[in-house]
Amino acid sequence: MSTVRHHQTEHAEFGRWTVTPGSFTTVRDGQDEYIYVIDGDGDLVSADGVVTRLGPGVSAVLADGWTGRWDIRTPLTKVYTLINTVKR
Repeated sequence: MSTVRHHQTEHAEFGRWTVTPGSFTTVRDGQDEYIYVIDGDGDLVSADGVVTRLGPGVSAVLADGWTGRWDIRTPLTKVYTLINTVKR
């Protein structure tokens, strides 16, 4: 896995993320995340079973409280925006 942060403020983070094939879980706690897939192939599976097929040009929002699994078939690169939902 590789993360390049392009910009970060008190309220948000913007960057590029690359991951190799495999499966892992994510819990969004205190942040909303917007993703846009540049390259690769996989699935994003929410805890309630909704599957989002990931590939070039696909975008998705993982709202605060989202829980699920990434199933990555080929190396995947996304750009992302994290927005803090908790006031600091």
